[in-house]
Amino acid sequence: MAFSDGSADGGRHHAAVIGLVVGLSAALPMYLWRSDPKLAVAGFVIFGYTAWLWAATRVSVSADRSAQAAVALLPINRWWRRLGRLLASAEYWWSLMFGCATVTGSLWYAGLKASATLSGIAGVWCVIALCLNFSLTLAYPTTRCRRCGYQLAGHLRFDEPDQVVKCSECGSTWTKAQLCLVAPGANRAKAA
Repeated sequence: MAFSDGSADGGRHHAAVIGLVVGLSAALPMYLWRSDPKLAVAGFVIFGYTAWLWAATRVSVSADRSAQAAVALLPINRWWRRLGRLLASAEYWWSLMFGCATVTGSLWYAGLKASATLSGIAGVWCVIALCLNFSLTLAYPTTRCRRCGYQLAGHLRFDEPDQVVKCSECGSTWTKAQLCLVAPGANRAKAA
């Protein structure tokens, strides 16, 4: 997700600090309780990583809630289309695999060797990753190519709601409805 101002970078730094604080807050009691550094490291990694991921996701979707609600009603943002975008995203699969490896690897390092328990924990992490990443799939109005981010504003004719624009960078074609620049069916309402 591209940001134009420095607020996202500040939010990412805050997310890292939150992950560090939560991780240390979880690791210290575990170490004091069991005097086992492996358990403390596992607690630090699991709780710190989860808190960081939650905070980073929250920063990414912290736009005005009323604008989010309006954008969520667009046909391009129906739940099955959002789920399709999520499942086709390499970033989602990387996040899922990295999170599962981090959480289950930390628990294995701490001494939990039962494969059924580790599989169950990995399954729970998959649900957490799905819920966190699904919130990032809203398609907002844009004048940029949804595939490569190339600026299409110079090619758009705002008097033609049915215009199909071809990206000169990657060759993808987009309708104005897919870019969320016109309401779906705006041409049909005009003709009626």
